[in-house]
Amino acid sequence: MYIKARCQPKQWRKDELEVKITSIELLPDVKEELVQKMTVLIPLSALNSALIAELSTLIKEKPGTTELYFKITDDTDANRMCVDLFSRPVKLSVGRELISYLKERPELGFHIN
Repeated sequence: MYIKARCQPKQWRKDELEVKITSIELLPDVKEELVQKMTVLIPLSALNSALIAELSTLIKEKPGTTELYFKITDDTDANRMCVDLFSRPVKLSVGRELISYLKERPELGFHIN
């Protein structure tokens, strides 16, 4: 459940606070609205055609409204370069399969929003 509330002084006792619930929604109903952007962190050493194929398959399985970004980092030299990429034509729906895939691979990371 997704609950929105506000903290305010009580009506008759201004020195005490109360929590007023303003709305209650089911999490699956608000997920697409709340998850606006996902960034996948990939080190250059882990980037290969197999990884690209696996990510591509997972992303294409669940199209949605979430913007997809990639951050490619190169930590091998002293400069520590990184490149941010935006996948303009591809938007996805963040699901358990994608999150599980990213968590199973310690070399990869991700941020939501």
